[in-house]
Amino acid sequence: MMKSYVQLVIAALLCTIVFSATAKESKNVAAVKQVIALYTQGTFEGDTDKLNRAFHPNAVMNGSLRGKMVLATPKRFIESMGKLKLNTTGAKYDAKITHIEVDGKVATVTLKETGLSKSSFTNFFHLIDDGSGWKIISKAFQSH
Repeated sequence: MMKSYVQLVIAALLCTIVFSATAKESKNVAAVKQVIALYTQGTFEGDTDKLNRAFHPNAVMNGSLRGKMVLATPKRFIESMGKLKLNTTGAKYDAKITHIEVDGKVATVTLKETGLSKSSFTNFFHLIDDGSGWKIISKAFQSH
């Protein structure tokens, strides 16, 4: 009888630990999704404040834009989105997260964007929680 009770207590503790870890992971996934939403809203609206809040101050942004390699910071992208303001152009902008993974204080997100001028993009984001919240620390992209 005592053995069954001990097993039951251990099982309950394990369930609590698993549930607690899952709840924390869900909270982190939600927070990462909020940053990506800030990015997509800022991109569509041309809202440079939202885009600046999404990116970490030390972020990098690299990729292939119409066959040309781009190695930069997000600054030029943010400035150009601020001028473009897709929401005023009739663009049919759409963004979908196709992958998200969070491990502790780091995360990776794959985002597919369509309706950006004449291009669509596959973006690979890395995010970090530096203690002040989640921010995009790097973006690698491929235009199509």
